[in-house]
Amino acid sequence: MKRPDEVSALQIHQVIRYGTLLGIGVTLARSGMPVGDIGRFELILFAVAATSYFWVGGLHQGLMAGTGKMPSTRSKVPGIAHAFIWSQIMAVISGLAAVVYLRIHNEEPQLITLAFLYTCLMLPSYLGEYIYFIKKNTRGLLRLSVFSHALLWLMVAYPAMNAHRIDWCIQGLLLAAGFRFVWVGILVLREIEWTGISKGMITIARAAWPLALAALVSGSAEYIDGLVISGYFGDGEFALFRYGAREFPLAVLLATGLSHAMVARIAADDNPDRLSELRERSSRLINRIMPVAIILMITSQWLYPLVFGDRFVKSALIFNIYLLLVIPRLVFPQTVIIGKGLQRVIPKLAVIEVITNVVVSLVLVYFMDMPGVAVGTVVAFSLEKWLLIRYNRKNLGIPAEDYIPVRRLITWSLALAAALFFSLCI
Repeated sequence: MKRPDEVSALQIHQVIRYGTLLGIGVTLARSGMPVGDIGRFELILFAVAATSYFWVGGLHQGLMAGTGKMPSTRSKVPGIAHAFIWSQIMAVISGLAAVVYLRIHNEEPQLITLAFLYTCLMLPSYLGEYIYFIKKNTRGLLRLSVFSHALLWLMVAYPAMNAHRIDWCIQGLLLAAGFRFVWVGILVLREIEWTGISKGMITIARAAWPLALAALVSGSAEYIDGLVISGYFGDGEFALFRYGAREFPLAVLLATGLSHAMVARIAADDNPDRLSELRERSSRLINRIMPVAIILMITSQWLYPLVFGDRFVKSALIFNIYLLLVIPRLVFPQTVIIGKGLQRVIPKLAVIEVITNVVVSLVLVYFMDMPGVAVGTVVAFSLEKWLLIRYNRKNLGIPAEDYIPVRRLITWSLALAAALFFSLCI
C-alpha cells in the first residue's frame, strides 16, 4: 500500500482530530450525564477555543508560509522553536482570558483552574503535526495524531461513562494535553537554533499576525453564534445548539489540511501549475465530500436521536443549516492569497463578514429562534469567500476558474440545497 504524502497525512490528522471531538460528544451524550453538565463541558471547550482559534490558525499558516524565508542548517528547520515560544506565550494569555469568561459564567473555581492548565499545555502542542509536515515525516505525523487523540478520547470517555463527573472529564483532558506537550516539547528541543532567536521570532510574527487578525475577524462566526446563544438561552439550550452547530467534520478537516499544505507549496514555488494542482485536489475533495453531505442532510433527523439520544433531536436542524457551509469551505481563494505572501489584505476583507454575521444573527434569532443564528453564519462565511475570489480576480488577475472547479461546485451546491429543502418537507 502506498504511503500517503505529507498533504494527505495532514488531512488524515485533521480527520482524526475532528473525529475524536465528535466521538467525545457522542460519548458524553450517551453517558447519562445531565444535559446541563454536558453544556458546562462544552462551555469550557468553547472558552478555550474562542480565546485562541485566531492566533493558533494564524501561527500555523505563518509557520508554513514563512519557514522558507529564514536561514537554516541542514538538520534543523527554521521557525519551529520560534513558533513554539510564541505558542506558549499566547497560550498563557488565552488561558487567562478563558478564566475571565468562565468566571463571568459562574463556573466552579476547580474547573476554571483545570481549564487554564489545559489551555497552557494543549495549545502549544498543536504545532506537533505541522512540524512533522515541514520535515516531510508522514509516519511521525500520523503516529503523534493517532496516539494522542486516542488517549484524549479515552481520558474523557472513561470517567464520563463510569463516574458521570464533569470534573474528572476535565482532568482527563488535562492528562492528555500533558502527554502531547511532552512529546512536542522534545520534538522542538531538537530543532532549536539558539543563534538568531529574536530575529526568527520577529520573522514568524510578521508572517503570522495578519493571518491571526484575519482569523479573528472571519473565523469569529462560530464564537459569535455561541455568545448570542449563551446570552439568550440557558445551559441546556446552549448544549443543544452546540451539538448541532458543527460543521461537517470531514469537510473541515480535509479542507483545512489541503489549504495549509498548498500554502506551503505555493509559497515555495510560485508556478501556475500549483493553481492547477489546487483546482484538481479541490475537485477530488468536492467529489468525496458532497455526496456524504447530501446523505447526512436527508437523514440527520433520524441519525441525531440515534447517535446522541432523543434529547438532542432539535439539534438536527441546526446541523443541516451548518452543512451548507460545505459549499464555501471547499473554495480556496485564501490559499492563493496567503501563498503569494499577500495575507495582509485578508483582515480588511473579513471585516464585512463579521459585521454581516452579527447583524443577521441578531435579527434572525428573533424570527427563527436558534436556527436564525446558524443562517447568519452561513450568509457571512459565504460572503467572505466571495470577497476573496473577487480580490484574486481584480487585483491578482487570477480568475476563479484557475483554482476552482466552478461547474462541478455549482452542480453539487444545487444538489445540496435541494437536499435541505427535501429534509424540511419530510
